Amino acid sequence: MDWISVLTDLGDFARKLAREIPPALSDPNITSDQVTRLYQVLEKQAQAVERMVGTMNDEDVGEHLIKAAEALEDIFSDLAAAAANKMIELRQA
Repeated sequence: MDWISVLTDLGDFARKLAREIPPALSDPNITSDQVTRLYQVLEKQAQAVERMVGTMNDEDVGEHLIKAAEALEDIFSDLAAAAANKMIELRQA
């Protein structure tokens, strides 16, 4: 597998989401359903990247590439956590 291309594409996607998700979560008009869906998508992506890291470890990919994948996993996990916090906030309102 061409891990560099995969990580580059995934990195571009993660950067885009990191720019777009926080303002979306701050929008006063966002609904609980929208936040729930965002959370589900982000959590699913974080889990997919976690599995990818496992595959990379199994394939004995270079440590620098694994570290890059782990950083991407962190981005998706952090975004999912932000969405989860917003869900809690909306439920308490």
